[in-house]
Amino acid sequence: MATVYIQKRKCKSRNSCAIRYRDPITCKTKHYKTFRRHRDATYAAHDLRMMIDHGKLYEIPKST
Repeated sequence: MATVYIQKRKCKSRNSCAIRYRDPITCKTKHYKTFRRHRDATYAAHDLRMMIDHGKLYEIPKST
């Protein structure tokens, strides 16, 4: 089971929701995407969780 969670960020003018996940290879927490609406973040978190569980995210791109 993949560890994916939504982190709510409260800014001065608006709120945002960042999606973070635990990398299954390195066991470190990484940032995936940021959304303005919680509903969009929930859908993306569900898709990311399914990709990790089914092995589609075996090669995670490195940020440079």
